[in-house]
Amino acid sequence: MASSNTIQFTFLEREYEFNCPSEQREKLTQAAEKLNQRMTEIHQNTTASRESVMLMAALNLSFELETANQSGALRQVDDNQTLASSLPNSAERTETERAALVEIAERLHSLSSMIGDID
Repeated sequence: MASSNTIQFTFLEREYEFNCPSEQREKLTQAAEKLNQRMTEIHQNTTASRESVMLMAALNLSFELETANQSGALRQVDDNQTLASSLPNSAERTETERAALVEIAERLHSLSSMIGDID
């Protein structure tokens, strides 16, 4: 019987049990569903072993995540450079103020990304 800190998932018709804090259950369940879907797709198109299918699915998802992170980082750099260049360069606007505004823009961008992930 699973404890309150464990969660069970089925991957390729086998059950696995994982420790999971209650506040992370929903996101972990979503991730497990996506992983299981990817593994099932790969399993249907190959005769590879269960272990190889799991590894291929994990590598595919990791590659997609890395690609998305790099794209987001590049987009954020472009956004921040645009913001920084649009700020006035007057005696009233110190470098510290400009840096603070850029940091605020970065945090807003991060929050909007998080909200987008929830939808």
